[in-house]
Amino acid sequence: MAELADGRQCLPVGAAPPGFRRAVEDALAVRQIRLRLVYDDPVLDPWGLLRREAELPRAEERLPSGVWWVDGVEAARAEAWSEVARTLGEAMRHDAPHRRALMVVPLPPGGSPVTGLDLAWLHAEPLDRVDLEVAARYAVTAAECHGTLARLRVELSVEMASARLPATRALDTLDHWMGAPDDALCDPVRFLCHARADGAEPTLAEFDLWRIHHAVLLDAIERERLVIVRANRGRWRIPYDIPENEGRPAKRVRAAELLELKHLCLQLRQSGEPLHSPLLSRLQMLREMRNALSHLEPASIAEVSALQVGTARVGSAATRPSGA
Repeated sequence: MAELADGRQCLPVGAAPPGFRRAVEDALAVRQIRLRLVYDDPVLDPWGLLRREAELPRAEERLPSGVWWVDGVEAARAEAWSEVARTLGEAMRHDAPHRRALMVVPLPPGGSPVTGLDLAWLHAEPLDRVDLEVAARYAVTAAECHGTLARLRVELSVEMASARLPATRALDTLDHWMGAPDDALCDPVRFLCHARADGAEPTLAEFDLWRIHHAVLLDAIERERLVIVRANRGRWRIPYDIPENEGRPAKRVRAAELLELKHLCLQLRQSGEPLHSPLLSRLQMLREMRNALSHLEPASIAEVSALQVGTARVGSAATRPSGA
């Protein structure tokens, strides 16, 4: 679109993703520019085909302004259409971009590129993981999805679609997983069923699911641990001496941010925190989920939903006096 807006003739080379022409047509329609679709006819001279489609009786008449999309150009006709684009670009180089007749001629790979003024060769790059990540994040933003479950959905969808790269089939797989039910993101059996519906057959479905949970949920747990530590800074004993345990040497912790979940729970219990206080319950839940993930167990949808609740309410309740 940037090349067309600058008034250049565009020759995309390589396999375009599904819907490419429609996307360009929609983008032009927003700018109130018409796209005229022409199908190549090997029997006709390219110039003669264009004049017929534009209903120009005389050869010296210029093509009307706008964008002309020539589809179905085979390798044997690629050079002829490239020459048409070069000639058209040079003939209209003194016109304002919006007054030019611009051509988009998708070409098969190979062949010698024709050089010329205002001629843009656009080579289709194969899809990579970054493309999938961008598409997935746009999808959750458009759907206004937020939180841990949305991050888990994005990571799982990108991971499953990456197996089909660089083929454009990866985009279909991405859509398949972005629309997966919530329990398919957490339950190994439902995960396997949803994978089979897309034609995949993970041999280690539970392990594949755990790897994604481990990457996403451990990060979420760590973020929440830091939020709790900083929201309740006056409640922790620092420095804190961790005794020798199972061959691990004794250690002195000098910053509250370095206290592990088990140390936070232990300090609260030693200070007389009620066993069912929101803060202690939350820390226990985080600790149990982290331990399960460390032992190769994916989290359940209930645990992911609980993790997504957030800590603002817990932190504010925890800072009230115990007699309140």
